[in-house]
Amino acid sequence: MTDSSDLYYGLTQAERDALPAMPSFKGKTTAEIIANMPDKFRALMKVASGSVFKRVYFAVSDSYLKKKHEDTNSRYAAELRATDALAGSPKVYSLNESYDFFCTSASRIVDGKPVLLSTLDWGKMPEICQALYHAECEGEQGAFDVYNVTGYSGVFRGGAEGRFAVALNRAPVPTLFNLPAIQKTEREHRLQDKARSHKLGFVFNLAAAAIAFARGETIAKLVSTAKSYTSREKTIPFVLREAFETAADFTQALDMAARTKLSGSGLMVMTGVDETENCAIYRTRDNCVIETTAAGFEKLSAQFADAANVTVLQADKICIANHWPDHIAKILGNGYDRIDFPRARCDAMKAQLDNDHIDLKQGVEVDSTVLYSEYNVSKGSSRALAIQNRKPIAYHAK
Repeated sequence: MTDSSDLYYGLTQAERDALPAMPSFKGKTTAEIIANMPDKFRALMKVASGSVFKRVYFAVSDSYLKKKHEDTNSRYAAELRATDALAGSPKVYSLNESYDFFCTSASRIVDGKPVLLSTLDWGKMPEICQALYHAECEGEQGAFDVYNVTGYSGVFRGGAEGRFAVALNRAPVPTLFNLPAIQKTEREHRLQDKARSHKLGFVFNLAAAAIAFARGETIAKLVSTAKSYTSREKTIPFVLREAFETAADFTQALDMAARTKLSGSGLMVMTGVDETENCAIYRTRDNCVIETTAAGFEKLSAQFADAANVTVLQADKICIANHWPDHIAKILGNGYDRIDFPRARCDAMKAQLDNDHIDLKQGVEVDSTVLYSEYNVSKGSSRALAIQNRKPIAYHAK
């Protein structure tokens, strides 16, 4: 398949070029990027200071997470320390250990090469959209590009020419006592939609919260978060940054993503230079399932033949959202699943992977979508749109 269309999110090249440029930096530290975007950083930090509960929550979680990075001599301890000093109050460590967002990520083959596609949906913090930037960074293995959020040291969207690209999604929250997967009902979604749009939204929000609490979802989420924050293991965004800095190729990066013991679960799509380097990664703290197409199945099966905690499966297409598909759940265990959100978005993306271009408006984009990005490892090319309220507000291309 060739990418013959000039459309990207329904925009022509001229329309894309007319958009404001997304902030872009080269060789800057996190603190230097904050210095260039101080208003965006302050707005983001202000979100964490809106209530007594938030202030107490961030004070407690930051104390645990700071101790974790200092005690384990983290590669990024000094960088986090500098960012924390700029924030002025606890929240930086919690932000950096968080990837509480809902996304759809996939890969499609263009001219025989995999291209990574991903949305970033982070609805609880609309300030995220305004704080997005592109950066070209340097590591021991050379340059890599990231799309990131001001003050964030980990990586959840990035690519390195000739090596690999990756997109991180949040995994479903484990249920208590290994109960069958909790199914979020349509009623809860309608209540949450009204909570966002109605002038008495807090009433609908409370109703949805009451249902979630009654079904055990709230407690399960708190338990999962507590386990993650008190763990001394690495968080996925920091594993991915270290991979960009130290991994020479897709094989080494995939090894780090699949074998490293983690503080929490996550889902990823990782692509390399050809069709054999193209996979979805489903991670829990200790175990991993990798899905790849027929082109890469033999190669990846051989790579993990010695790993008892890694299972390699074959799939027709590579696409993930925020759920364990049934066949993955049987291997990794139960987790709660949103009925309409993940499955429908994933199906909508899969249906378009053979098209000349992806139309996000066909069931992929949601109200909380703040970024759409693409990365072609073989070319070292990328492009991204910052999105707010379903409208593009900034563009970047390389």
